[in-house]
Amino acid sequence: MSSHNNILLQCSNLTKEYPNFKLDNISFSLEAGCILGVIGCNGSGKTTLVEALLGCISCLGSVTLNGISLHHERMAYQYQTGFVLTETPFPLNFTPADCGKLYGRRCPGFDFSRYLTLLETYEVPPRRAIRRLSKGQQIKQQLAFALSCHAALYIMDEPNANLDISFRDMFCHTLRELTADESRSVIYVSNLVEEMERFADYILWLSHGKTKYFGTVEALRDSFQIVDMDIKDYLSLPSCKDEKKYIAGAKQKENHQELLVCTKEHSLPKEALPYCRYGDLKEIMYYIEKAGEFCETDFI
Repeated sequence: MSSHNNILLQCSNLTKEYPNFKLDNISFSLEAGCILGVIGCNGSGKTTLVEALLGCISCLGSVTLNGISLHHERMAYQYQTGFVLTETPFPLNFTPADCGKLYGRRCPGFDFSRYLTLLETYEVPPRRAIRRLSKGQQIKQQLAFALSCHAALYIMDEPNANLDISFRDMFCHTLRELTADESRSVIYVSNLVEEMERFADYILWLSHGKTKYFGTVEALRDSFQIVDMDIKDYLSLPSCKDEKKYIAGAKQKENHQELLVCTKEHSLPKEALPYCRYGDLKEIMYYIEKAGEFCETDFI
């Protein structure tokens, strides 16, 4: 993570309202040299946020990149962004080589030679129409194009969904290389939550169009523990006083229950310590998203 406070991206009160959905006052800042992982259930607002940050839709609020306003200097802002989207934005009848020649001219600093080299490295045929490429090859073509741009911010929307495991590992390494010199940052959107623990510096967790959590993975994991006990047994412990309000959720296993307990403001009963462990990001997300079915407390 960046060791200084060099803010690259500032997003303030970003709001977009549709008839049946609202992205509601999303605010966060991202330092140069960092990777922000965006998570949330389907319909939480992840794609709307990506569209807003890329300037594809008009929104209320403000977004600045290196001090350049998306709303007032849209073209200058977009020149600083590279992206990989779930569905390719390039014309399907174009070849990858065509895309580099035409759209590369619109990107200041685009390195066509590097683009061709990356296509070869990723085994993407440069003269085959994009519609004839597999989904994985289309993602790789987008990645090659994005990496050949002189961008400050890279926005990746579900880039690994159609990639094989070996390329995913290489992709994660590439993200770290992008941010290594602390001049560029990455926003990475994925439903594969377990990936975030491998490389994300910060997490933006969206739920029903609102920010559920923004901060580090470590801080989130440190705020909860999973206790391998039934609720009634946990609440009957001698040192358990008013503990129910700290239980974020329960999951029925084959022969017992597991509880997610918020430990941010209190300590676990000593009798429960042998049965507790820290959860991973995927487990915490599962429990918290289901918390509304268990209690009304907002734990983060």
